[in-house]
Amino acid sequence: MWLDILTGTILIIALLQGYRNGFIKAVISFFSLMIGLVLAFQFAGWVANFLKEHTKIASHWLPFISFLIILVLVLIILKFISGLLQQTAEWLLLGWLNKLLGIILYGFIYFTMLSAVVYFLQVLGVVQSAEMKDTYTYNYLQKWWPYCIEKAALWIPSIKSTFTTFSNPFK
Repeated sequence: MWLDILTGTILIIALLQGYRNGFIKAVISFFSLMIGLVLAFQFAGWVANFLKEHTKIASHWLPFISFLIILVLVLIILKFISGLLQQTAEWLLLGWLNKLLGIILYGFIYFTMLSAVVYFLQVLGVVQSAEMKDTYTYNYLQKWWPYCIEKAALWIPSIKSTFTTFSNPFK
């Protein structure tokens, strides 16, 4: 019963967040973090050298500061771009589609995260299948995470071995 209430609450939060942010903002937010991290790792050395030549910042701080500068700049630029795309969708009267797809995407993300938590709680022995037989959502949550891992392993084969070899570290 508690799992059903938790699932319902999380899906309501996903619905509200998806409606508020929309699909465009959700996708760009996710990818902007990935792109920002990649670019920050890629160009931190170059920016650190530039800062070393043009500032008096202690050299042991330069890599960290340059990493943060690049990451923050990329996030700001991509946030601006997502705002423009969001506004364009509104102007094209596609705001309803953006919000609907945002609800679906956030629902997918949150349901997947909850399924992963349930999976790991089951692996750790905190949740037993017998205890959950009366819940409506457990059957779906229990199957979803392994399904996602199986599909992700088609793209990144090492993922499957990472999760299949995971065991309870407390035993």
